[in-house]
Amino acid sequence: MQRKPGGKVSQNLLCPPEKIRENGKNCERTVNSLVSDPAEEYNGAAPGGTARSGKERVLMSEYKSKVNSVLLILFRILFTFFAIATTCFIFYNSLEIGLASSERAKEVARILNEYLSRAGLEPLSYYAIRKLAHFAEFTLLGFWWTLCLRVYTRRYIRHISWPLLLVNFTACCDETIQTYVIDRSGNIRDVWIDFAGGCTGIFAGLCVIVLLTGFWALLGFGHKKLSGE
Repeated sequence: MQRKPGGKVSQNLLCPPEKIRENGKNCERTVNSLVSDPAEEYNGAAPGGTARSGKERVLMSEYKSKVNSVLLILFRILFTFFAIATTCFIFYNSLEIGLASSERAKEVARILNEYLSRAGLEPLSYYAIRKLAHFAEFTLLGFWWTLCLRVYTRRYIRHISWPLLLVNFTACCDETIQTYVIDRSGNIRDVWIDFAGGCTGIFAGLCVIVLLTGFWALLGFGHKKLSGE
């Protein structure tokens, strides 16, 4: 069997003229069966296999798009809820009168120092525990606001100032509220401690975003990241 320079089989070589006149349809089927798509021959797929694989890719793409949409909505609800709930928890603690706040802080200090003594560590002072509580609250707040930012935009690095501003604004409101509560007072030092905790939480949130993005890619979802854009 000979082929022309273009890669096609000459019909005259396969079917002589007298054979074409006698049974043209059968000869045409013979030519068509011998002349197949080079891509199909290479892949070993039957005619129409490329179309089927293309349809599977479309269905898989639609499936991944639906999963992305569902998870996007779910994460937006969860992260927004946790960020607002943490803010409310901070303001609730600020609204406690001085005596109630001190009693609760002393109980936390007692429990924490018990664990530290069992571990062979020195107990922490009451003052240190209160400041660590400030730091921990705002670390959690910065963490949730960073994850919340990520599910609303891909350009979270460009808009990272939003969690910073929200953390700083919450810290200022927290200390301002305390100036109007009985036996409480605002302290500029606490604002800086709160802001430092918020920055730590933002950094932790960025690390989690990078890890989850890599894990999401390993699941086969490629670069289609969860995003509102």
